[in-house]
Amino acid sequence: MPVPFTDPKPLLKAIAAAIGPKTRLAVFDHITSAGATVLPVREIAALCREHGVPVAIDGAHAPGQVSLDVPALGVDWYVGNLHKWAFAAKGTGVIWCAPERQAATHPVAISHNLGQGFTAEFDYCGTRDNSHWLAVPAALDYIAGLGAEPIQEYNRALAKDACELLTEAWGSEAAASAEYHAAMASVRLPGARNDGDRMAAHRLALRLNEEYGLTLGVMALDGGLWIRVSAQIYNEIGDYERLAAIGKELAG
Repeated sequence: MPVPFTDPKPLLKAIAAAIGPKTRLAVFDHITSAGATVLPVREIAALCREHGVPVAIDGAHAPGQVSLDVPALGVDWYVGNLHKWAFAAKGTGVIWCAPERQAATHPVAISHNLGQGFTAEFDYCGTRDNSHWLAVPAALDYIAGLGAEPIQEYNRALAKDACELLTEAWGSEAAASAEYHAAMASVRLPGARNDGDRMAAHRLALRLNEEYGLTLGVMALDGGLWIRVSAQIYNEIGDYERLAAIGKELAG
């Protein structure tokens, strides 16, 4: 993926070039982890379908962060977490499967309902603790009470403001332009420590937490270290102003 991501055309061109006669499955993020980039899933899926390649989407960050009409995306499978942006308990998620793919789609751990249909097989996977799944309706009711669209609009606007604040304060750049952001944004951290090493990213994340009480994603991307900020309804711009003030010290 090009960094910064400002135009989907180079990505689509690269995908088309990568598909070959042995390609059996294409798997893409909906929102990338390192760059916090919202990918053009509909266009990607259409391109893959033209080549006869089924598509699975990893939507780990999408439910609750962006509006979803999964069948309209034209994909074969879609999975997403509910504990990241939908206020549900850790370990909860969703899987959607195109009707024509359901008969051949099974959970990794098969159980008594094998052969009883897609929903039945995934509903019961042995002795798993289902309590976190049963609590999902309460989380969805909470979102409905506040309004899913107002939540998304607030978070998107706050993430945009935070991104602009950090890029200006650090004389830096974002991993994607504003139209490809939702409630997250990744900003390149300036300075000599931008070696793009995962261990360096881990050490910096620990330092942020231990010395400053900040919990942030620190990502290795495009040969550098990036700070990935998230915006949720309990955040305000002052949270990111504090980060901006210590950014140059972190990079020094």
